[in-house]
Amino acid sequence: MHLTAPGWGALGVLFNDLVYRLKVPDFEATGRAIGSRINWHRSADEWKSIVVMKPDKEGQEELGLARGGAQIRRYITSKVRETLGIADMLDKLDGKADLAA
Repeated sequence: MHLTAPGWGALGVLFNDLVYRLKVPDFEATGRAIGSRINWHRSADEWKSIVVMKPDKEGQEELGLARGGAQIRRYITSKVRETLGIADMLDKLDGKADLAA
């Protein structure tokens, strides 16, 4: 998933989240967590709602994104934020936690 265009876009958003918004002290360690705590394979359960079987150029079935663009990037970003446990921290920065209370 991280090698798809939406995946690269999501990683860019996460870089901004971690370095500029949350100001994590050790970005390299956080990057390793992104690589090790998230199953980036298209067959992983966390991606099942955005991945479907599609024919490749030779007509063989393979897993691919059901659609592309910003919607998929937002989904990947959201899943990774939840998995890393930073979604709530970002909501607090944005003031969303105060609105929900």
